[in-house]
Amino acid sequence: MTLKNGMEYVGKVTGEDEKTITLELADEQKRETLLREKISRTQVPGRPILVGTVSIEKSERLASLLSKRGITHEVLNAKQHKREAEIVAQAGRLGAVTIATNMAGRGTDIILGGNAETMAWAQLQDKYASRLDVPPEEWEQLIAQIQRREKMKEDGDEVKKIGGLHIIGTERHESRRIDLQLRGRCGRQGDPGESRFFLSLEDDLSESLPANG
Repeated sequence: MTLKNGMEYVGKVTGEDEKTITLELADEQKRETLLREKISRTQVPGRPILVGTVSIEKSERLASLLSKRGITHEVLNAKQHKREAEIVAQAGRLGAVTIATNMAGRGTDIILGGNAETMAWAQLQDKYASRLDVPPEEWEQLIAQIQRREKMKEDGDEVKKIGGLHIIGTERHESRRIDLQLRGRCGRQGDPGESRFFLSLEDDLSESLPANG
């Protein structure tokens, strides 16, 4: 939950009325009651999040921190190159948390609710040499089966209602092009989405700036 003054609160909603919302704050044994008029944005649980990092080491450190908090996630970097397309394709699923290094997996569509085609090809790639070799009828039947089984349309509609894919940049890359590629993964083809980058004077890029700059 974000206030109009920029302050953020993370926790579980334990009560609300016409004027206030009460949160049980995460990692703290206390509650906070906030006036609705001072709240600028509320993020509902389940919104898919894609976190961009600048190195494999930082991705793995972040993954370790999430694991300690019991947050299920996927890590996308050069070590998972065989599953790269599969991981990034499902980054738009309800409740998904994905960590990506230098926005690996470019060229793969992130579909809100899930990408049935990528899951279908993962099942068929040992049977056929390429997607073009799969008989159209078998392909379409498998796509429809996966969409029904995984409730992708229903989940996609729910993800849209709660704001779409949320991009978090943990720091700026030396190449602005990579930042733009990361930011561009949300809000595709008319879908809702949002991106936010967090900067620190301790970032490597900041350390390279002149002292009087």
